[in-house]
Amino acid sequence: MACGAVAWVLQWLRWGLPSTAAIHAGVGLNQLGGSVSDYGRYFVVLLGLLVGFVGMLLWVGRVRKR
Repeated sequence: MACGAVAWVLQWLRWGLPSTAAIHAGVGLNQLGGSVSDYGRYFVVLLGLLVGFVGMLLWVGRVRKR
């Protein structure tokens, strides 16, 4: 039962890394011949991560200036 819980947590945590969505989109577009509309959800994830990381960067920079 503990292995199932760890795997579930890791499944969610891996989407916090940009490489997960980038690999899924890149392989789908390059190797599987998909279109951008087929893999748009991964680009939305990457855009969300970009906004989140830039927001954290600005917040940390503002906090450190004090």
